[in-house]
Amino acid sequence: MTLGASVMQNNYSFFSLTQIQDLREYLALYGQGHLLRFWNILSDSEKHELISDIQEIDFVTSLADFRKATANCTKTNAIQDVKPIPESIYGDVNGATPEELQCYKERAMQIIADSKLAVLVLAGGQGTRLGVPYPKGE
Repeated sequence: MTLGASVMQNNYSFFSLTQIQDLREYLALYGQGHLLRFWNILSDSEKHELISDIQEIDFVTSLADFRKATANCTKTNAIQDVKPIPESIYGDVNGATPEELQCYKERAMQIIADSKLAVLVLAGGQGTRLGVPYPKGE
């Protein structure tokens, strides 16, 4: 990643308004301005860690990969293509035996080692696990 010189040369003990503005503008170019949403409440060490993490991200490649992956997606075909996973091809850890759990763990570790893992994290839900009758976030 290439941030402006003012951000890259910073020793992280003090961030000037110009440096933070440079960083905000850089992140805005890639639609990532939200990364600094809580900047003002972070400690100096947290700010250092955040800047360090941001510097490790290749936004150009990430954005290009995202656009390539979603180029043929439309809201209509994406929704129509989503189908529930048949119960016959997955297990439930809540009802699994210790032997089955060990098998799941070994299989998962092998899949990770083979770089064949994808993770999809979805936010939201109806709040039923929280015991409330309304969607989370309301």
